[in-house]
Amino acid sequence: DVLRDEIYDTRQEMRQVLSRNVDDFCWVGGEEHNYGTGAYREIERAGYRRSFMTNLLPVLPGSSPLWIERTNIEADWPRESMQFYLSGIMDLAYWPKRRRLHRKLLGA
Repeated sequence: DVLRDEIYDTRQEMRQVLSRNVDDFCWVGGEEHNYGTGAYREIERAGYRRSFMTNLLPVLPGSSPLWIERTNIEADWPRESMQFYLSGIMDLAYWPKRRRLHRKLLGA
């Protein structure tokens, strides 16, 4: 019930306030405990078209729109930090976490 309220009902409320469809869901935080199987299923059931996570991976052909891994870049970061994060090295560092979440959320 809590997941439905937070994911589905909130989408309906935003739709009413904005007078337009809300197709995108963005997970709060990037820590593993913020992701759950029930929430992932409820996001699908609620009809979101895209779901954004913060687990550093480029969007590639064949990527699931409900599993978009993005790289968080802060506006106040030094240029060198942004370049480092966008270099792909951090994508490799996040691979074990992405694999654990894939197993957790999809059972695969």
